[in-house]
Amino acid sequence: LVSILYIMGLCVVSGSISINIYALCQPLMSQGDTTFGASIIGFLFTVQSEALSVFFRYLLDARMHVENWRTETQQEDAMIMRSAVFKLFNAYFGIFFIAFAANRIPWAPHLRCPG
Repeated sequence: LVSILYIMGLCVVSGSISINIYALCQPLMSQGDTTFGASIIGFLFTVQSEALSVFFRYLLDARMHVENWRTETQQEDAMIMRSAVFKLFNAYFGIFFIAFAANRIPWAPHLRCPG
């Protein structure tokens, strides 16, 4: 249970970092020419994703050995599931945010996609 809470916390951190990266790179994108800003966002999303994946791997290994599992198979299954959930969220949240949410947040008009 504790490692699930860590995973959820890291997902929140990953999501907030992705949104902040997008907000910080927003001024680099001008109307009709978003290539430079989009390239910077893509690079920063990749760096953020890889850094959090490395941190998550160490955290998951440490937490999984502390928890008491009945069999090694149960531990491996839990590790695979938790790893898959975090990696999917970490890798794709930024893309889904830009594609589906950035233009639809009424209280944050500064996050709207240019163009």
